[in-house]
Amino acid sequence: MKSLLQIAAAVAALSVVCGMANAQVSEGGLPVGLQRPLPGTIPTVVLPAPDVATYLAEDAARNHRPLRYGALVDADLSLDDGAWLTLPDGSRTWRLRLASPNALSLAVEFAAFELPEGAKFFVYHEERAEILGAYTNANRHEDGGFVFEPYPGAEIVLELNVPAGVATPVLRTRSVIHDYRNIFGLMEGSVRLDDTQALGPCLIDVNCPQGDPYPNQKKATMLTASGGFVCTGALLNNTANDGTPYVLTANHCGQTSSTVFFFRFETSGCATGAGPLNYTMSGCSVLRISSTFDSRLLLINSPVPATHEPYMAGWTRATTGATLAYTMGHSNSSEKKIAIDGNGPDFLFSEQWVVVWNQGALFPGSSGGALFDQDGRVMGTSCCVDAFVCAGQGSFFGRLDRFWAVGGLAQWLDPIGSNPTTLNGFDPFPPCVLPTNVCSSSPNSVGPGATMAWAGSTVRAQNNFTIVASGLPPNAANIFYYGQAQAFTAFGNGWRCVGGSVLRLPVTSASIFGDAAVPVNLTGSPIDAGETWYFQNWYRNPAGGGAGFNLSDALQTPFCF
Repeated sequence: MKSLLQIAAAVAALSVVCGMANAQVSEGGLPVGLQRPLPGTIPTVVLPAPDVATYLAEDAARNHRPLRYGALVDADLSLDDGAWLTLPDGSRTWRLRLASPNALSLAVEFAAFELPEGAKFFVYHEERAEILGAYTNANRHEDGGFVFEPYPGAEIVLELNVPAGVATPVLRTRSVIHDYRNIFGLMEGSVRLDDTQALGPCLIDVNCPQGDPYPNQKKATMLTASGGFVCTGALLNNTANDGTPYVLTANHCGQTSSTVFFFRFETSGCATGAGPLNYTMSGCSVLRISSTFDSRLLLINSPVPATHEPYMAGWTRATTGATLAYTMGHSNSSEKKIAIDGNGPDFLFSEQWVVVWNQGALFPGSSGGALFDQDGRVMGTSCCVDAFVCAGQGSFFGRLDRFWAVGGLAQWLDPIGSNPTTLNGFDPFPPCVLPTNVCSSSPNSVGPGATMAWAGSTVRAQNNFTIVASGLPPNAANIFYYGQAQAFTAFGNGWRCVGGSVLRLPVTSASIFGDAAVPVNLTGSPIDAGETWYFQNWYRNPAGGGAGFNLSDALQTPFCF
């Protein structure tokens, strides 16, 4: 994808998909139509303009609950509406242009999205730098459909590139999301919903000092988008602690199998640094809803990758108020904000928790954000506020304990049947623990012995790990080897610190300074994230007498995601 996809992805996060079996991750690349001139014209479908005035009036009457930026325009289109070209190598290209006058961005919901092996789908406009895609059949929703993120502008080209000799794809659109508010402008803060946004200065970024004590709750919070509506949600843990991506949000947000989840959308500092726009996923199942408690439980259809930095928040079914309460959400669809009630919540009847913020406030887009207690556990989900004001705003949250009871949430959140009242959170990708030196080295002919070190990163996916030994005899032939078992056995003039089955790296020679370094191809090795391996160096040292060889100490190395 190109740079604007970083914007479009964010946008998409605001309006797109919940029903696919895989994360909405595109493969990049260029469509054939942008690689070289193609003969013929691209058929154009001009969509009927939505009644924007009516949408704006409806939004105002609802107080933007939930925040809507786009209108769903019916569009029943198929491959028959576009044009095919057969290229000299036998491959085929299909194109269709969609135009929705005055739209500020466009996204398309597909009722059917079935691509054969090797087929690639792109979205672009010839006069813009942004390219969405390539999307493949891996991006298909579980229900057979697909939705891509918003693309800026009022006109887009859909293009399919199909290899020679494969079946014809099946594409059928259901609707187009016509952006009448400017979702990109909302996200970056250059566009206001209405005059109430003059109160924006009371909003507090999660990376301001007020949010510093709650790093995990930040990671649990994401923006959701479905059918042109924007809300907030939070990942929930379950008693199996297995990273299953359950999401709690508000029922009135109405997420369906066309919802996008947008992670890590937060400023890099306090009121500085725009949030990243490219950590999106799409595809989910709606497991349970409750209008009484304004709560909705979703299940994202694939695990959240480490790049998205997920955290499965703990939860509580306690029926008494907490001593502290706070929430995080995407007010006005912007980067994550925090609001804090230093006194904790109270009951409102039996359906809701009510809080009055000492710091911060909630605005449209924060619906569905989790209410956390002093222990960082989720108590409920954001329903509504008494007014869009800065000081003393009252906010209401559907109670998780009541939703649990009426919705039978135990079947998902308590799969082991332990029936807890509270559950701590779970980090599926805990922070890396730095390697440490273990075992012992023995003196050699040039000093007290050889020691191990490392350079690069222990994040397996980065594949940038180099093993280093120092204190070797100059120019000494040596071999690094590694395994998963630790030992302490006399061997040669030193100690063998790595036991069991071991793997060897290529023979190398120490420098004139007695150093040696060899990169380890992590992705081409049996080393996996979450495992601990031990590295040691064997080296020749005839001048040291005895066996004529020696060993370094060992490096205990935990690899992480």
